[in-house]
Amino acid sequence: MTDIEIFNKLCVCFKDKNAVEWLQRNPNVCLAEARLDLMMPTLEDIQNIFAFPIRWIATCHRCSLSDEERLELLQCAIASGAKMVDIAIDESAEFFQTIQAFAKKHHCQSIVSYHNHDQSLDHQKLFFLIQQCFSMKPDMVKIAYSIHSEKDIETIQQLYQQFDHLIVIGMGEQYSEIRMKILDWGAPFTFVAPTLFLQTAPGQWPLEKAVDYFRKNI
Repeated sequence: MTDIEIFNKLCVCFKDKNAVEWLQRNPNVCLAEARLDLMMPTLEDIQNIFAFPIRWIATCHRCSLSDEERLELLQCAIASGAKMVDIAIDESAEFFQTIQAFAKKHHCQSIVSYHNHDQSLDHQKLFFLIQQCFSMKPDMVKIAYSIHSEKDIETIQQLYQQFDHLIVIGMGEQYSEIRMKILDWGAPFTFVAPTLFLQTAPGQWPLEKAVDYFRKNI
């Protein structure tokens, strides 16, 4: 892959409101996720962040904010230029329908996601989960769960053979290289941290390490 191709496949995840300052120092980045549930931004912060001219994913998991407050943040992000919005599969029907309709109106793609930080899941459960996610008619499905064995890795490979428009991420430090391997298996992109100390999920590589990995494995 060329450097342009590499940076198009590495989504940098931000949990701090200083994302724009960091991006200004790293002009090659062209894809990023804003974790609004971790940033706790104002609406003005969101407007400034999503005005930065790269492809943004807006995400706001359940947190201390009410559903109404989270809806307001996500709608502001979409209206301010987000290209994708991540909606968890366990959100209420009203929450999901409101965001998906708002996203469609603003030409923003939707991602339905499932996260499990605690346990591995077998192929049958994952297959059913992915079908559930796709039944909600998103543009893409994202599954992130903890992996602990080679069998878990084989399961991820099988899922990429069975579905398109899918991102399956194995979380955990032990098999963290799988986060890079999924690009060879069919994932449209993978998630990285700005630096080692700013991870938003276990096993997430810093951007610099991921870029070096792909430059050495071209």
